[in-house]
Amino acid sequence: MLRVLTERRVTRVGGEKPVDVDVRVIAATNRALEAAVAEGEFRKDLYYRLAVVPVRLPSLRERRDDVIALAETFARRFGGEGVTISPRAAAALAAYDWPGNVRELENAVERAVVLGGAAGTIDVDDLPPALREPAAPPEVDADFPPGESTSKRSSAPG
Repeated sequence: MLRVLTERRVTRVGGEKPVDVDVRVIAATNRALEAAVAEGEFRKDLYYRLAVVPVRLPSLRERRDDVIALAETFARRFGGEGVTISPRAAAALAAYDWPGNVRELENAVERAVVLGGAAGTIDVDDLPPALREPAAPPEVDADFPPGESTSKRSSAPG
């Protein structure tokens, strides 16, 4: 990849002559490449070749206002213009953290349309189980007040 970006030439598999190419590469990752370069896990020369115009797109959990607009777009794509999202389903979509980002949202809406929304309205029962059930509260250790690290236990005499 580095050679292609540098020389703007590629030799086809089984080919003998290099072919000139005029391409722009858009690369995306969910990894912190600067840290990967510093740790020796990503080639520095390739990073600097790719990082001409870096763009950071915040994750979906950082753009909660976009969740419903995106969900409505996906609902129309998969079910047509008449598909709507109920207020309960919209609340569940907005409350979820979306660890799989936009792809997970797209899959959830497609599933909802296939299972029931194609009839007109996506309801909370059409959503994947992880979105229907509220997140479980974190476990609380009765020996430590909330906010205190349980790692203090290992350093306490006993």
